[in-house]
Amino acid sequence: MSSQPLYLPDDLPLRGHRRACLPLGALDKELKWDALARYATQQRVMGAFLAAFVRGTECFSVLKSRDSRGIKNVIKQWQHVRKAFDSHPLRRRTIGAAR
Repeated sequence: MSSQPLYLPDDLPLRGHRRACLPLGALDKELKWDALARYATQQRVMGAFLAAFVRGTECFSVLKSRDSRGIKNVIKQWQHVRKAFDSHPLRRRTIGAAR
């Protein structure tokens, strides 16, 4: 964990949005650290990379209300991909056995 702020890259496209960063307190950072730690398979492969995101700020793009219309489609697509992933035979044998 770092007390240094995390900033979005200057060359990250704005796509019509504005950026915002909120300060995180010690409890916020601890909760974020704990949440990331729950991704055990990712931690084994890229733990240091994930830890780099636990900083003194949480930065994001601020969406406009009209952008929420597209969110429904994103969620629908994600649900479709997740269903296909969960039912894939290779996933059940290799990933399920690692639990």
